[in-house]
Order: sequence, then C-alpha cells, then structure tokens
Amino acid sequence: MTKADEVGGLMMKCIVWACLGLIYCLEGANAANALLNQEIKGAGPSTQIAKVFFEELALLEPAAGYTFNVEERSTKHAGGINASGVFLFGRTGRPLSTEELSRGKEDLFLASIPVGFVVGSEVGLNEMTAEQVRSVYCRQTRSWAELGGPDQPIYITGREPAEASLSVLKLSYPFLKNAQYDLTLKRDHAVANLLQSSVGRYAIAYGPLLNFDKSLRVEVEGENPLLPMGLVYDVANRDHPLVRAAVDFAKTEHWHERVEELGYSVVTTGMKPDKQQAADRDCR
Repeated sequence: MTKADEVGGLMMKCIVWACLGLIYCLEGANAANALLNQEIKGAGPSTQIAKVFFEELALLEPAAGYTFNVEERSTKHAGGINASGVFLFGRTGRPLSTEELSRGKEDLFLASIPVGFVVGSEVGLNEMTAEQVRSVYCRQTRSWAELGGPDQPIYITGREPAEASLSVLKLSYPFLKNAQYDLTLKRDHAVANLLQSSVGRYAIAYGPLLNFDKSLRVEVEGENPLLPMGLVYDVANRDHPLVRAAVDFAKTEHWHERVEELGYSVVTTGMKPDKQQAADRDCR
C-alpha cells in the first residue's frame, strides 16, 4: 500500500466518523425537539379544558421553550394513557381505574363536567323525575305522550359499557347497568349529531351536558353527577419540572376561577353517587 493509499484511507475513515457524529447530533437534536413539542392526545371530553389549561401553563417559567398541541381528534381515554408513555401527558375522560394506576400512571384532574340526560330536538321536555327516567330506560314508558310530550315512541340510545359518562351515571342511576338500547353510540359528537337528526328527534340519550344545546338538556331533581377528568402522567415523571408545574398550577385559585368561568366545576373528590337521586332501582 502506497503512502497516498494510507492517507486516502485515513481521510475516508475521518469522513465516515464525521458523518456518523453528525447523524448522532441530528438525532439528539430531533429527540430534544420532540421533548419540547408536547402532543396532548386522548379522551374527547377533556379536549377543551386541556386547551385552556396548556394555554395558561405555557405562560409559566417552567414551560419556557415548550410548545403544546392539544389534538382535537379523540383517541379515547385509553389513547391518553398510551400517549403519556410517549409524551409527558395524555388526556383522560374519567378517573384512572385501579388497574391503570397499577401501571404506574397518575391522575391530574383539571375539572369536573356535569353529566346527565338529553332528548331529541322534537321532544320538547326539559324536566323529568328520576323515576320517569328509570321508567323510560326500563321500557315501562314507551311513548313521550305518557310524560306530557308528543305522541311518538321513545328512541332509547346509550353508550358502550366502559364509556366515561356511563360509568359515573350508573352510580346515581343503577338501572343503566342493564338497560337495553335501540342504538349504542361510541362517541360524544355522534350523540349530539343524532339528537338533531330525523332519526334521533324523539330520542333520549345521556352524556357530558356541555356537549349539548341547552334546549335539549333534561333537568332531573338533585344535582347532576360530576365526572372528574383531565390529564394522566407517568409516576416516573412526577418530579419532572413541567409535571410539577402542571400539578401545582391545577391547584391554584386562578385555575379554579377559570374552570368555573368555562362552565365546569372544580374537582373536589372522585366519582361518587348523588344521594339525592331517587331512582335507585335497576330494571329487573
């Protein structure tokens, strides 16, 4: 091998090592950028409150350099838990279950949302007793005329068993545990759209009340059950400066005032049955 070949080989090795170093630097920079660009994904009901929360959090010193994108598209509660393993936070639609907590996850409640019953656009009833609601879902009352409404059959809609709103409503309305539906829907916006359609104009449904026009909401005696919701994060990240800042900010009087301004309720406890509700019997 000539001297020129040795020099050429050495130069080639230097070029290769320089390229590898550049690649590693770029990958490191991309990883750092990924950490600074936080995607907030998960349950649909907590989307709007999460948007406001991160707009406020972004103004605090621990959030300097971070950007927060609260994704509109719902990936559901489970998607929020999965997202918290990639980013610092995910969105939740209900308190974490015992199984979810055992996976090293922790709740960060932002607000509670009232959940209750709603009716289709042509029903025209905005008040019902808890017993009347029970009789409808247990199919003992089959026409709106029996409740002072139009002479039309009641179209009963519901949600899948693990849905967050149903989870909290079943505590106050046990009859929902074995109610039979004419239609089961999977997403909140699908319920809202149904009630305004020709198919759902004589329907009864339930869900987060802020999702529905006030003219469709049904007032039932006693206070509406409240569904705590917000964010989830890994216990391993509990001491991360941004996580600590988020947890502390959610406890401030300023945030509580913002929650109430937006029509939500401040979180005080987890999901509990409303003892004022009278319809404590199931459909059997």
